[in-house]
Amino acid sequence: MRKSHEKNFSIDKLEVPRYSQKKLEETVLKSKSIFEENAQKKKASEWEFLISQFFIIKKSFWILQALVIVIFISWVNIFNSSEISGDVSVYFAVFVPLFVISAIPEVWKNIQFRALEIENTTYFTLKKVYVARILIIGMYDLLLASILLCTIAYITSTPLYMLIIYFLVPFNTTCCICFIALGSKRRLNSSSFAVSLCTIWTGICYGLAKNIKIYEMVQEKLWYVLIMLSFVYLFRVMTKAISDTKMYFEVSDFEN
Repeated sequence: MRKSHEKNFSIDKLEVPRYSQKKLEETVLKSKSIFEENAQKKKASEWEFLISQFFIIKKSFWILQALVIVIFISWVNIFNSSEISGDVSVYFAVFVPLFVISAIPEVWKNIQFRALEIENTTYFTLKKVYVARILIIGMYDLLLASILLCTIAYITSTPLYMLIIYFLVPFNTTCCICFIALGSKRRLNSSSFAVSLCTIWTGICYGLAKNIKIYEMVQEKLWYVLIMLSFVYLFRVMTKAISDTKMYFEVSDFEN
């Protein structure tokens, strides 16, 4: 009986309710009013928003960054305990850019998945999403970097201030390259573009540290000046990349 009833069913027999423009407009206005009223009641605070962004970041990111640090420390420990001598600055020149490269997929994922216009419809603007995500990743990187530097200083008996220089020089320059790529006109392909540039820069850092001995050529006080300038430039390119979200035409319609 059920099969015969389904066979006799036809969409042509359905009756479409009479359309009323006035009632449709009333429904839309009523829906918007209810939505805005509930939004004011349930609007997340800044801390709740930051926590929500923390849980959005994939677990694979946390594991990958920690894995890079563990491999780095193990590598230095093996070479330090064996008869093979090696320059610590060369190790930093290779592993620190990899530390930054491992964060690129997480920072770029809204571009990769074409989610910019969706994130711009939220109560918190895309700029705040970027700032929150970069802040969380930066705090995690600071924690890992502190563990790394203290551990390497203990293993190799290298002065901590020199290790900070070895770390910050490739780290800041690689971050600058990433944010320059993020703020470039090739935003859609900026993830692979940034990885390619950072990989090339890793080879350059290795050559400068191993062959040219750049850390020995430049005086210690000058390194402090160069690092401060790199922080200033990093802040500049980072803020530019975040403020240039309107480069997407979909985003410009939603951005306040």
